[in-house]
Amino acid sequence: MRYIVSREILNQNIDSAQTMIGSRRLSLMFKEYYERLYLLVDQHPTGDIFAINLQDSICYALGMANEKNKGSLVNNIMDAKALHDKGMSQFYVPIDTYDGREGLPVYEAKLLAEAIHEFMGKKTLVAGMVTNGCINDLHLKTKEEWKELWYAFENHLTGLSVGGSYWLDKAKDLPEFVRDVRIGRFMLFGYIPYSDKKYGRNCMVLEGNVLGVNLRQQKVMVDLGDAYCDPVQCVPYNEDLVFTESSSNYALYTTPQASRYYIGQRLLFTPNYKHSSALARLEVQYDYE
Repeated sequence: MRYIVSREILNQNIDSAQTMIGSRRLSLMFKEYYERLYLLVDQHPTGDIFAINLQDSICYALGMANEKNKGSLVNNIMDAKALHDKGMSQFYVPIDTYDGREGLPVYEAKLLAEAIHEFMGKKTLVAGMVTNGCINDLHLKTKEEWKELWYAFENHLTGLSVGGSYWLDKAKDLPEFVRDVRIGRFMLFGYIPYSDKKYGRNCMVLEGNVLGVNLRQQKVMVDLGDAYCDPVQCVPYNEDLVFTESSSNYALYTTPQASRYYIGQRLLFTPNYKHSSALARLEVQYDYE
């Protein structure tokens, strides 16, 4: 069982995202379990790299910043001061736009931005981070609502960074003070989670090996166990395969064409984003096209 990743498709998805947002800055999000895919990116994006362990990246996770990061997400002045003492001069303040995640209420976010500038000087970059804004229908909808949010900070923010999981195909309608759009899932799978449209292609597939074939029961056993993925959410390329059950080490599929399968045969599956965390512990082969 292994992941196979296409460098070409990964970069095509990045290019598609940049085309969608026009001249705006495009930032790339690399969650810790797929940071190694950064080596496949042909050109540095027009925006920043958000990661934990990549050099000169912006740490997207609260409390996880380290010496490799040039900036970090912070939600309190103590953490910001500690990081500034270590040489960091870029900070992102999470703002709750009614999605109920890690963002601070607007008033608290404003106080934090003011405090960072008071202690560290106006040259310190302080940007606001809007976390997706797509969990419910309460997200900002009009330019007037965006401007109201922006003016509440009274020039204490350099700009706003928004998540591409909702805003990517709406970016051209956003106000100018939105400094960048972040993508992660789109880079990997070419789709916007909160949109019905698919603009790109999957850059990765999951390859499983057939462990057994039961012709009488018309079943095929594949090494897609719960320990490495969610077999229910991994869609087989072979449409005749229907998932029935799984254990930690394998998954069973029924098929009316069981006789076409054999032990050792390699089968391809489209992985689910949330379970692509297995990238951190599985073999990865690059370029399947």
